Amino acid sequence: MTTLLLNSFLTAGLTTIFSCVIGFAVAAAVMGLPTFPKRICLGLALTALAFPPFVVANCWLHYLGHTGVWRSWLALDLFSIGGVVCLLTLMYWPVPFLGIISGWQRLDSAQLECEPLMRGWAMARFILWPGARDSLGAAATLTFALALNQFAIPAILQVKVLPLEVWIRFNTELNAAHSLSVAWPLALIPLALLILLRRKPFSWPSAHGPVTPELFRRRLGRVPFLIASGATFLALGLSVGSPAFQLLSSSRMWSELPQVTRAAWPIALNSFVYAATAAALATAIAFALWRKRVMYLSWLLFLLPGMLLAILLILLLNRPGLDVIYRSATVIIAAFVLRYCGPAWALVRHAFQGADPAVLDAAKLDNLSGGALFRFIYWPLIAPAAAAAWYVIYLLCLWDVETIALIYPPGAETLALRVFNLLHYGHAAQVNALCFILLALAAFPAALYFVISGLHRGARDVGHLPTNPQPVQ
Repeated sequence: MTTLLLNSFLTAGLTTIFSCVIGFAVAAAVMGLPTFPKRICLGLALTALAFPPFVVANCWLHYLGHTGVWRSWLALDLFSIGGVVCLLTLMYWPVPFLGIISGWQRLDSAQLECEPLMRGWAMARFILWPGARDSLGAAATLTFALALNQFAIPAILQVKVLPLEVWIRFNTELNAAHSLSVAWPLALIPLALLILLRRKPFSWPSAHGPVTPELFRRRLGRVPFLIASGATFLALGLSVGSPAFQLLSSSRMWSELPQVTRAAWPIALNSFVYAATAAALATAIAFALWRKRVMYLSWLLFLLPGMLLAILLILLLNRPGLDVIYRSATVIIAAFVLRYCGPAWALVRHAFQGADPAVLDAAKLDNLSGGALFRFIYWPLIAPAAAAAWYVIYLLCLWDVETIALIYPPGAETLALRVFNLLHYGHAAQVNALCFILLALAAFPAALYFVISGLHRGARDVGHLPTNPQPVQ
């Protein structure tokens, strides 16, 4: 057990260090970019964070696995702690990056202009580092917790860590209490994270800020900015470009896609229904309880390994009289709602707290309250944030494996589970096709939203045109 714990902490610690270094370099480059390229980099960083872990693993198994196409000239052992650290770093570097960007948005232009000789590394040491220290500390702790509790990547690469051992012990012994008793170290970091983040201010990253890109580039210096830009290009290329290229350039994937689609449409439907329903319920709960600060504790279920939540549900629901829940898809939706209610609550609460107080005061002066206040004032202000919260939870549920791997009933398999199981047997073309279907399901709500928004905007513009324009005299 000591070796497993050391492996887990070593993996999580190295992942956190490398993620923070890369995130700092990428943030320095992005702060010096104009608005449009900055938005592209922010979008690509979110894409890297949103990629399913098995898509990343499948990509690098194709390149650096035992029979990988790069194996002849780049003999790296992917099936090791170093391989796990590399893949987790590619997945989690956007967390420190977003934290650093949010911290630097509080910088003032006067801080960079007051001392003209403070440039380059001196600026990074005395201005950039103090400005990002608090947010970077919180992001580093979050990265450590996510890496410590990661299950899919170590399982695919056959590296022994504590979450994987808990899963194996439960499958072999079927003793939920004993499995939970050996997993107690995995709860310490999430608890520490909750205590650390409770009083920390947070602002969402934006493409706009008080420091202009020209001023930031000039103070940072040409050489540091070029180094940071190279690190940004490399990080985005390896974490986003490589998986996307490997998936879309596979000719066998395109030939297998029609057959895989016909065979996998029932589980694709399962994935969509479970993820959409759980996201809707979690967002509804967040709307109902956004004022309750006790909901902050629901983050603990997100930061803990999903298998621990599954084992707890087995202890609670595997009883006579509860079969209608335990042996149906209800248990999957319940597990998703419990695990992802914390992020949904945080997003919705942030949206409500960001509503313009002047608008709210004017509405209350007009005697609006209750449902009318929510419908005519709150909802127009927070609808985009609510849609974003639903979409984030939908994505998290769509490629969740560890939360439902122990509890899904017969006939309730999802695409994520199918991909996770096939990755152990080398079905590369089929795995690529399933990953493509899964990413298509992920993009479907966003595409539908943009289409509906475009149609609504077009109808609104047409509605403002005069029906019988009169010629100008």
